[in-house]
Amino acid sequence: MIIYLVQHGEALSEEINPERPLSEQGKKDIRNLGKFLKNLSVNARLIYHSPKKRAIETAELMNEELGGGLRLVEETSLSPEEKPEGIIKSINRLKEDLIIVGHLPNLGAFSRRLLKGLEDRCIFNFKPGSLLILENVEGKWRVMAFIPTDFFRVQI
Repeated sequence: MIIYLVQHGEALSEEINPERPLSEQGKKDIRNLGKFLKNLSVNARLIYHSPKKRAIETAELMNEELGGGLRLVEETSLSPEEKPEGIIKSINRLKEDLIIVGHLPNLGAFSRRLLKGLEDRCIFNFKPGSLLILENVEGKWRVMAFIPTDFFRVQI
């Protein structure tokens, strides 16, 4: 099983729009990320996302770039203030590859929890639009790649 953890794309500030939709740069970054994942031949059929507008838009744009065939599932356990246990329970029921669109600090806590022994260390510098790829091999999670947002700011 492979999980693609994505921090939502860059959003507008709360002062500009209280719902915090994606900025134009955020949309562009996520489109490039989606193209990158398509080139990797990602086998995911599901995108879990938080109920926040910026995460929903990120999931929708990624789905579009991946051909539109993925099922989008809203997971309240991916909200920024939630503890990682909720989403861990959800993914433990799955055996298939999955894309997860979330926020900080939840995304960082979730990734550290999966990578047992690293819970107390922040090892990934998540920024809007970054990607962490984790693979479960024989019940243990390992890092396949961490790709920062700047990578996706080049045209793919």
